[in-house]
Amino acid sequence: TLWHDRDQLIRAVRDSRADIVHVHNEPDWIVGAAREGTSRPLVYDIHDLESLRMQTQPNQDEKDAFAAADGYVHVSDACKQRADLTHPYRDKPNCVLPCYVNEEFYATDPPRSSPDCIVYEGGLQSTQDTTTAHGQVIVNMRSWMPAVEGAIAAGFHVGLCPATPLDDYAYVNTGAAVWGPLPYNVMLRTLRPYGWGLVGSTYDMPLMHAAMPNKLFEYLSQGVIQVVYKATQAAKFVTDNGLGVALTSLEDDWGKLCPGEHTELRRHVVNDR
Repeated sequence: TLWHDRDQLIRAVRDSRADIVHVHNEPDWIVGAAREGTSRPLVYDIHDLESLRMQTQPNQDEKDAFAAADGYVHVSDACKQRADLTHPYRDKPNCVLPCYVNEEFYATDPPRSSPDCIVYEGGLQSTQDTTTAHGQVIVNMRSWMPAVEGAIAAGFHVGLCPATPLDDYAYVNTGAAVWGPLPYNVMLRTLRPYGWGLVGSTYDMPLMHAAMPNKLFEYLSQGVIQVVYKATQAAKFVTDNGLGVALTSLEDDWGKLCPGEHTELRRHVVNDR
């Protein structure tokens, strides 16, 4: 069912024959809207905890979402701990469930992977820091420009698939290839020839350090090795399981992505994902 505003969403939920309504944020306001449309069990799947991202007290939409839901899904233990500290609804059913990819989308026979090619898919923008009149620096967590420039300088080919259209040619001008946005299943197939997939952020962001981003599992599903930067939970997961590399520098660490390491990690990714 397609919906274009709050009233249509409420009617769609009201008319649905579903036994359980599962709402995956963001945005958060759709959780409260779904509750208006049904008294059936409502699950709030918290992909991005806004108060953790912004390092603020919860806004009204987030408070309403927690109050409306009958149960919660968190993407990592760290995100659950933050939610438990912030919201008084721990007596309701909840679990930690990372964003696994549906089995039907898995590459059953991944093609040859290129160790000199790096890909990024997801939220992407080119603007970086801005300074307000009060001297506050605001960062754009969707800017991957430092990583793209560093990878290209190190001799890698870089491909980018933004989730929404870019409004400038900044990444193309660095020498990267930009394609997309694409339908989800097509995007996943397009990842397969790449050797490495970027996960995390170029900034230290509390939300990204706590999260297990869905792109991590999407890369895995297509046989792509993880390259994690400034994402503590994801870095521990991929290094503990031999599924990727954690970078500490966007200038000096690209040598970790060598052909020998690619061969060994690729074997783990394909066999153990």
